[in-house]
Amino acid sequence: MNRAAFTLLEVMISVMIISVVILALFEMRANSNLMFFKIEDKSKANQSLSFFIRQKDFGFENKKTSMKNLITDFELNSELAKEFSDTKVDIKYIELESIDMKDYDEGNEMIFEIGSTNIKINKRSASFMRIKLQ
Repeated sequence: MNRAAFTLLEVMISVMIISVVILALFEMRANSNLMFFKIEDKSKANQSLSFFIRQKDFGFENKKTSMKNLITDFELNSELAKEFSDTKVDIKYIELESIDMKDYDEGNEMIFEIGSTNIKINKRSASFMRIKLQ
């Protein structure tokens, strides 16, 4: 019995295998695109937070402000400054611990306050610890 061609079953199985491989490749590409956009979003959030960390006046209160107030000390190109000037910032501060040094040293009037600041900029948010000396 000579076989000159593939049977219909062999062709169908090979098409199924190829389609599964192609679907896996499409899913890998979609996942890599999703990761790229998440990393880009995180990078923008970190850039915005860098303006916040530099400001000593912000972070120990609950308030709503704009990025325009945070970028006054920086020289930015006009496009970036325009983008940031319209951006709203929501700041939440939570005092976690307050240490009065009088309890340990009678002549010392210093108070350490440890807290957490949560910043929400558009859909992004981040938290970091703050220490305040009074």
